[in-house]
Amino acid sequence: MLSHMHFVTHRTRWALPALLVLGVSGCIETYKPAKSPRPRTEQLTVKHRSGGTHYRMLVDDGVWYQLLGTDLLVLDAMTGRVSYRESLAVPGTSGPAIDVVRDGDELLVVLEDSGVVRLTLDDPRRPWLEETTTSSSLGIRPRGIVVIDGARLVYGDGGVVDLDTGHRLAAVEGVVTSVDESSDGLVYCLDRRIHMMADDDFVGSANILIALRGTADDDPRRHVFVRNEQNGSLVGVMGADLRELDTEAWTVPMPGTTASVRQHDDLLVVTSNLGVRIYRMGPDGLKLSEEVDILGALDAMLIDDEQLVMSGAFGRGTWRLADGLDAQRRTFSMYHPEPAGLHRAVSDGRNLLADSDRGMWLYRIGQETAAQVSSDTIEFTPASREAVMLDWNFRIVGDGREVEVETPVGVDRLVAPRDGRFHCVVAADGVIWLGHDRGIIMVRLPSEGLPLPLEWESMSPEDRMASGVGPLDGMTKLSVRLDGPVFFIEPLLLGGGIAYVSGAGGFGVVSEEF
Repeated sequence: MLSHMHFVTHRTRWALPALLVLGVSGCIETYKPAKSPRPRTEQLTVKHRSGGTHYRMLVDDGVWYQLLGTDLLVLDAMTGRVSYRESLAVPGTSGPAIDVVRDGDELLVVLEDSGVVRLTLDDPRRPWLEETTTSSSLGIRPRGIVVIDGARLVYGDGGVVDLDTGHRLAAVEGVVTSVDESSDGLVYCLDRRIHMMADDDFVGSANILIALRGTADDDPRRHVFVRNEQNGSLVGVMGADLRELDTEAWTVPMPGTTASVRQHDDLLVVTSNLGVRIYRMGPDGLKLSEEVDILGALDAMLIDDEQLVMSGAFGRGTWRLADGLDAQRRTFSMYHPEPAGLHRAVSDGRNLLADSDRGMWLYRIGQETAAQVSSDTIEFTPASREAVMLDWNFRIVGDGREVEVETPVGVDRLVAPRDGRFHCVVAADGVIWLGHDRGIIMVRLPSEGLPLPLEWESMSPEDRMASGVGPLDGMTKLSVRLDGPVFFIEPLLLGGGIAYVSGAGGFGVVSEEF
């Protein structure tokens, strides 16, 4: 560095006489290099992720398969140790992995609204990704999958599709939330209503419907149902006719929104966002056997009579149900917290601090997160809902479904993807960043002003509209798909890009590739 400084100074000494000579013959013109235009961003890339929501799980023969973001984790069911991690999609290009089933020697994983991934299990502890069937190939946006009599049925936004044949069994407007088989044929759930697959006839009421296993022919119990209400949910047992059995004995209230029901012999493991309850199916009805209060739970399974594995926005863990030699009853024998369920954040430019129902998380941008204990001195401010870049103004309006954009040409609006909402807007380094329910949108403004008619200033609003020049002409949009909502964005100090905080997706960095 010192020799470099000396070199610069030396060159400056020699330049001074030359400037004096030039000054004799006339005025000195100061040279100003032209400002180079901003490089064109070709795409956005998720460079780093930390945290996220643990969605569906599957425990089979001592192996625990856990979905986290767009990854599949393989863990030892007894120790909870991660032995393998498989990326199911390029980060930023897909929804999170939300459902998983095993069919023979294959795992089938649903990427929310994006596709279905098929993995082979020649080695159960190292699943091999074989192929991905995209949502465009399916003709629906998938939310779940079930195997019935050998048929692998994918369901979600738009209906139900056979994964292997591509045949569409049901086409609907809305989101199918469950598929099951009744004595009269296949049925599906839509808007808390059960419909026959064959003719769409309404035959019952449920959000989730699951066939009971191992019931005798003369046993009236055939299905478990979930009906999510505004202030909680109902879980119960139905007969072959899809009607509830004795509601006083076979239907129980569940606090919160129920996301999962698992059968383990004569036990039902019911998981809601407020906790897990285990009910025993006795001769006279459902009897509460165990209860675990934990916020953000999404799925749970029994490993054996003594241990329960759980996952959700809190992370993942193994809960001890029975007394053991080295631990007490009703405690975590293994607990791995993960930043998710975040709802507010603040930044100092180098770090992001976010709050959740389970405490604070500190993200050193580009590194891993660390739990924080106290939030007494932290002042959280609302996320920015307005940003200005040059003479363009972006403002989130109303309930967040639209962004009003005011440009030199006029005013127009951007609509949030898939009937979602925008949550924050930030201007940085010549672009606008918008956080919404399903990820991030980057808006690049025109590099040069729009060519306007000479008489533009004197034209009436009607004539301007008829001229064919629109307020958003020349604007370019790029986006990344994330598990949202993205409610906080912090521009990076160096280089193009931002750091973000997402409610379900944790923390991360999105960079521009020029």
